[in-house]
Amino acid sequence: MIASVMLALLVQAGMPDSVPVTGEPNPAVLFGGRTLFIAHLKGPPGVDSAQVNPGDLLGTVEPRPVPLSARHQRELDSASVLYQRRDYTGAAAILAPAYADERDNPFIADAYARTLFWIDNRRNESFDAYRRLIAQLDKQHGTNDKQVAVDAWFNEAYWKIASLYLDREDWKNAAFEIARFMSVRSTDASAEAMTQIYGYFAEATDRMGRKDLARWAAERSLRWNPSNTGAIEYLRQLGPAGRDWPATHVFACRVVTDSLPCLGGYAFHRAAQGISCMAPREEARTPLSPCLRIGWIYVGQPRRQVEAVLGAPWKDNPIDRGNGTHTIGYLMFHDGDRGSYYIVEYERLGDEEIAHSVQFTGDSTPLPLDFSGLRLGDPAARVLAQLGTPQTRGEFNDKEMGLKGEWWDWGTNAISF
Repeated sequence: MIASVMLALLVQAGMPDSVPVTGEPNPAVLFGGRTLFIAHLKGPPGVDSAQVNPGDLLGTVEPRPVPLSARHQRELDSASVLYQRRDYTGAAAILAPAYADERDNPFIADAYARTLFWIDNRRNESFDAYRRLIAQLDKQHGTNDKQVAVDAWFNEAYWKIASLYLDREDWKNAAFEIARFMSVRSTDASAEAMTQIYGYFAEATDRMGRKDLARWAAERSLRWNPSNTGAIEYLRQLGPAGRDWPATHVFACRVVTDSLPCLGGYAFHRAAQGISCMAPREEARTPLSPCLRIGWIYVGQPRRQVEAVLGAPWKDNPIDRGNGTHTIGYLMFHDGDRGSYYIVEYERLGDEEIAHSVQFTGDSTPLPLDFSGLRLGDPAARVLAQLGTPQTRGEFNDKEMGLKGEWWDWGTNAISF
């Protein structure tokens, strides 16, 4: 399916006021509506902190003080060398007296707790040290009934104690601490690390009964590793719950049968006057239809926002010198000989690359990705019920790919199947 740029104002209907809608699940729901406060984070200069878009840099972590301890800096330095050599027992032996002397020094407590974490028979001590450290940070920065504090200097501590909560099958606290860790995740995290983080979050939230967050995490895991068999299997086990948007989600179909079109947020549907786009009433009317989207990716979206959702490119094609566009592929999942991927064609607008056309192709996916309620693998009759008769149609035969069939175009609306 392809949605491409078409600079003409399309008929746009607002969703009924009585329809409640929600957006994508977010780990922040585990904060219970409390404000997030990030300590020791310096925001970018000249940026309004109230306006944050996907892919935006929140800021940089302030430098740690020097020295970290007036009395035990030498021990911290020596233990750090042994830690890098994975001599955790030796590092712990050096840090133990320092921790006993300066138990309230968060840098010593952090170093001691993370060292004990790697010693199998001392993980209980690590848990106690981490729990005391985080309680100290919460008191210092004001985690209370109105806000949740995260100290960017000790971000790893939230991840480590979450792992220890998982060992204890304390799913609620594990999920909460992973949510805190992800709120100030570094931009240089590896794909392997992010796959593990989302995998653990999926496990914890699934055990809590939060299938929406578990699905969200499994989907995010695939963005870092599209061949993650654990995430793919989990999503397939969810069945329709994995492929369908929740009933109150802004993308969910409000009405859909075999013969009636999907009526939902950002959905094209056949109407008496042709094809109409149904969008939230708050959506501004512009020359570019807001329904030109497949899942979270839409025509006119900046590349940085696309890649905040889809992850790093899978295939990057050279810039077409004819029209200046740049085509990039993003793999969504790959399971043996099955898979699906986005193809986004960008054009440059000022300092940014903007999505000029969006295509989604391949096999039926376990993810909730659709165009106006239509998904890969749907029968032709379903497409006709949604969009009506195509304006033009023809046959194709791609011998290189071993595929042949029909193409359908609704050219006036910039839609092609």
